[in-house]
Amino acid sequence: MRECVVRGVWVVSYAVCGARRRQAAARCRRPAGWGTLHPGVGRCKLHAGSTVQGTAAAAAELARRHSAMTGVETTAAEFLQQALNLHAGEVEYYGERLRALVGAGEVELGDRSLFMYWLRARRRALGRGCKLAAMTIKLGVGDQQPNSSRPGTQSGDDGSGR
Repeated sequence: MRECVVRGVWVVSYAVCGARRRQAAARCRRPAGWGTLHPGVGRCKLHAGSTVQGTAAAAAELARRHSAMTGVETTAAEFLQQALNLHAGEVEYYGERLRALVGAGEVELGDRSLFMYWLRARRRALGRGCKLAAMTIKLGVGDQQPNSSRPGTQSGDDGSGR
């Protein structure tokens, strides 16, 4: 934190960028997030604060601060279940977009790039969801059995057709 005298009366504390400067052995003294979409948090725009990674790091810091201020508490099982539900929703949404393109008729040459975009997005979401599910099972957290309340499944039906 750095203190600044404003108009000789007020003393304001603010976070600084703090990045190591190349031409001096000092640290950057600009306000944190200066010139970016996240003022007050993270690096300034001169030290990668405006890049994708700098913005993501600042967003993560803001989320941590929000969690600490609001007192959000959750268990690992609840958190992983929410993340799995989020990825399942993503996969379903992308699938709906693909079905809408195919249902409108043949995918024409102009729509092909859009079709490929939704297909890639769905594959990425599936991959992330599968990694998360594998991690959940490996850690032994949560319910490892499929949800029997889904339509089309009966309790005791494992989908194998036996």
